[in-house]
Amino acid sequence: MNLPQNIILIGFMACGKSAIGHKIAEILGWEYVDIDMLIESQTKKKVKDIFLEEGEKAFRTYESEIAKTIVNLNNKVISTGGGIVLKPENVEALKKAGKLVLFQVEPETVLRRVKDYTTRPLLNYPDPEKRLAMINKLLAERENKYKNSADIVIDTNDDHLDNNARKVLKEFE
Repeated sequence: MNLPQNIILIGFMACGKSAIGHKIAEILGWEYVDIDMLIESQTKKKVKDIFLEEGEKAFRTYESEIAKTIVNLNNKVISTGGGIVLKPENVEALKKAGKLVLFQVEPETVLRRVKDYTTRPLLNYPDPEKRLAMINKLLAERENKYKNSADIVIDTNDDHLDNNARKVLKEFE
């Protein structure tokens, strides 16, 4: 296998970054790192609380600070937040640290997977139709940024964890 320094997972929320990322790390014997968890550890707050108390802008600042440190890591599978591609400097920092793998997913798949919407600050609407409209809006805003940032694109609408992990690893054969 021709593995990069790190495998960095990008994509919209609920596209499978965490679940598939853990599986890839397990197969490779690498450590799994979640940028949102690093932010929570650094701030001593849950992501949803940062959004509520400090706003999205503050969260994006924390995210950028963490992104800059990723270049120092090796042999990690790194899961990013769905909005990390919104700042070009984040993408630049991540590209220095490894290969960016985009997990592409349909809006309806996201809606189906986001059962507890209250943990998703940008989708915190009880009405599923309103959530789907917000998913469509956010995906439309981010789609080109995701595609332009990615080194590899994987469709993860398939819920089979092993299949999706194998699809990623096949790209490095």
